[in-house]
Amino acid sequence: NTEKVKAVYDPANFVVHGHDTLKAFDLLKDYAVYYHIKDAIHGVKVVPAGEGEGNIRYIANEYIRRGGRVFTMEPHLAVFEGFAALEKQGESIDTSQFTYDSADTAFNTACDAFKKLI
Repeated sequence: NTEKVKAVYDPANFVVHGHDTLKAFDLLKDYAVYYHIKDAIHGVKVVPAGEGEGNIRYIANEYIRRGGRVFTMEPHLAVFEGFAALEKQGESIDTSQFTYDSADTAFNTACDAFKKLI
């Protein structure tokens, strides 16, 4: 029964794997019950919402327009053990502006970026 199937939508996961976030949103919008706020640049790294290729402004605002209000911040902006293994090394795009001195700074940056989008 698909009425009981629900999903979490995370745009950065689609970006990281080279998929179109808008096509994914269109397919999943009736099943997603909440949205992780995480953006990315394909093949490079996770970045604050609106700085990547996740179409977060459109997706979040469309979700809100449809009555949705449940978001979770999952920024992955601070360095944590094991994350470096998930990123490709030696990419040519400079993303040093997305490096933070603490998890608190990274999280506050992520929240502020998302607030600007909605």
